[in-house]
Amino acid sequence: TTRTLDFEKQSSYSIIVTVTDTGTPPITVPANVTIIVEDVNDQPTEIYFNSSGVYENSPEGTLVGSFWTKDQDNNQNFVYKFIFSAEASDNNTVLPTDNVSHLFYINGNKLYVGKSAKLDHEFENRYVFTVKSTDSGSPPLSYANDIVVVVLDTNE
Repeated sequence: TTRTLDFEKQSSYSIIVTVTDTGTPPITVPANVTIIVEDVNDQPTEIYFNSSGVYENSPEGTLVGSFWTKDQDNNQNFVYKFIFSAEASDNNTVLPTDNVSHLFYINGNKLYVGKSAKLDHEFENRYVFTVKSTDSGSPPLSYANDIVVVVLDTNE
């Protein structure tokens, strides 16, 4: 074949192979052959973050949003982790890593307000984080993407 075999598109091919000998008279014998394509782990291709934002002054454990990963492989489980970086929206300064880990935490595929978070819309109205999703394939493969958390204003 001149194209790449892809398990997710087609897991097997059935072909007929015909063999002809050089005898007189020649004898031709057809045989049905099935080619099984083995699946290999495909890398995740996208991370989606579903969130409407989080209100300032939200207490620890408040759900901020949930992650979903696009992957060609079926029945994959994903582990989500921060690749620590947070960008301030107004002046583009980067917050120190230890500050980021206190603002939010990931449990399963959900993002929550952290223990020491003091979210203040007037101080910072959005955070940009890089999140890595690692699949449960063999070998495990990962994809990283930036997500945005919007801090919503409350009447104070």
